Amino acid sequence: MISTSTQIMEVFHRCYISCKRASDKCLKKIVGLDIKIVIPQQGSAFTGKNIPKFLN
Repeated sequence: MISTSTQIMEVFHRCYISCKRASDKCLKKIVGLDIKIVIPQQGSAFTGKNIPKFLN
């Protein structure tokens, strides 16, 4: 299920966030935070060991 959700979100984000520099800047701001859950605009929620997979 995670791969399907990730694939759908990847397509969405390619259109929505077309600038890698912008997304990298956002990721740098959250590195090191104790993130418990990620709930993207499109797709399923990510928890636990799936959070690093989502952020990478």
